[in-house]
Amino acid sequence: MIAAGLFLALYSNAYAQNQMLVELTDGSTEVYPVSDIRSIKFVDATMVINLWSGNPVAFDIVEIDKYYFNFLNSTEGHSSVSNPLNIYPNPATDQIAIVYNSLNYEHISIDLMDATGRCIARPFCGEHTGKVVYKHPLCIAAGLYFCRVTSEHATITHPFAVH
Repeated sequence: MIAAGLFLALYSNAYAQNQMLVELTDGSTEVYPVSDIRSIKFVDATMVINLWSGNPVAFDIVEIDKYYFNFLNSTEGHSSVSNPLNIYPNPATDQIAIVYNSLNYEHISIDLMDATGRCIARPFCGEHTGKVVYKHPLCIAAGLYFCRVTSEHATITHPFAVH
């Protein structure tokens, strides 16, 4: 389902507060300091987080509700993103609504990606602040897709299904 070889390298000039959060469908959240993460790789239907300690952590994609990076500004002490990304309906049919919320005025891009990590659409790219709903028509085959929001302070990816 998800092609081997999709590889996200992480670079971090990290403060201790910079974290990757993995919210699971059972309601639990796994938290990893960005400075502990060597890379993230998707293999078939599994997300593998390779840690610098040499211990990989693996999640079955269907167990993940969403995952995102929370970069905190060490001088302000709060995140530039608060409960940042929601997608509905999920599963979707002909249109998706992407709700993105940020506390600061920032440049963002919103990309829709297929299961191989290939960008299939860019619903928005520009200046953003506050809570905004971006609606995008879907003319794609049924399957698993991802919405990725990239800003100066965070990259957040959330899976969604099309049926």
